[in-house]
Amino acid sequence: MSLPGKPLRVPRAAKQLHCRDTCDFYDLPDSPHRIPSSFMTGNVLARRGGVASTRLIICVALCVGIIGCGKSSDPNPPRVRVTGKITLDDQPAPAGTIVFVPVAVGQLQSQGIVQDDGTFVIEGENGPSPGDYKVEIVCAKKTGRRVQSMSSTDGTGMIDERVPVIPAKYNTATTLKQTITSGENSLSFQLHSAK
Repeated sequence: MSLPGKPLRVPRAAKQLHCRDTCDFYDLPDSPHRIPSSFMTGNVLARRGGVASTRLIICVALCVGIIGCGKSSDPNPPRVRVTGKITLDDQPAPAGTIVFVPVAVGQLQSQGIVQDDGTFVIEGENGPSPGDYKVEIVCAKKTGRRVQSMSSTDGTGMIDERVPVIPAKYNTATTLKQTITSGENSLSFQLHSAK
């Protein structure tokens, strides 16, 4: 038996039963789930003779065909362009981020920047893949104060102070859901600050 997390090799004696020597599944990007390669005990089966053994080999071949060589998760599913606008209490949301968190294995997480007018654009090469997602939105508005920060880019060592304004039900405890379809997606999110 292979160690946990290590894919097992399909014996070459059983090569005729497979679409290739090893029917691989994949590590999924941005996902805690790992799907190891399929496995079988082909050498043991190959050494057995008789009708019963032949039937067993055919049965294993069918199982491997379904589990190992069937529709596995695509390691590079297509990404799509996503644009949209976010409002908070019927006003454009301030600057922040929007994250599309996959609901199912095999989809790709994606994140975009929300501008101060509430709009966002995620180009296709960085967009989510088609499927269902949870949506997390975090935005922060300016307080009117300037504070010291190492991230200052204007040479003053100061930046605009911002405070979060989006309730947890739209980010850390999000209830937002969105289905992404193939082709460009234009979305709209109407958020409310009332709990």
